[in-house]
Amino acid sequence: MLTFLAIAAGCGIFFLFTLFFGGDSHGDVDFGHGDVDAGGMDHGADGHGSAPSVFSIRTFMLFGVGFGAAGAIAKHSGYTVLGASLWGILLGVVMAAIGYFFIVALMSQQGSTMSSPRKLIGKSGRVTVAITEGNLGEIETVDEHGTGITLLARSENGTSISTGSAISIVDVIGSQAIVKVQESSR
Repeated sequence: MLTFLAIAAGCGIFFLFTLFFGGDSHGDVDFGHGDVDAGGMDHGADGHGSAPSVFSIRTFMLFGVGFGAAGAIAKHSGYTVLGASLWGILLGVVMAAIGYFFIVALMSQQGSTMSSPRKLIGKSGRVTVAITEGNLGEIETVDEHGTGITLLARSENGTSISTGSAISIVDVIGSQAIVKVQESSR
């Protein structure tokens, strides 16, 4: 019985730890392994993440809590270790499923304010750090949500653009804007 209680307590503590001190919004904790993706997101047809993985760390911890709690109760009620383990597996799966669907329901209510770089094309802005001939500078503009953003930028034709000049964004490549001086500021 103590083994089952230890499993429940350990998984419960780790679950709470990940809620407060780590992990992304999909239930996976980054232990500094860079780009290692351990199934943190199921990817939809558009390639964007749509839900947390059934195999996320938090889902496993919820399974462990259910497994340990049901196993301890069953063992205390007189079941053998095998019987208690089977009850633990059953409740563990149920608890993980309930937790998973609860998380999915919460995530479906979230809105996104992520700006698409392609939606910046045609926007106007100002140069905040001069763009020198053939080099990068910096611009300020406003995204489709009205949020002010700063981007690295280079001129469309490779010429210099001074600080304070009004510009138009003609393209976005990666995190860099390609800009030209607006006609009215020449």
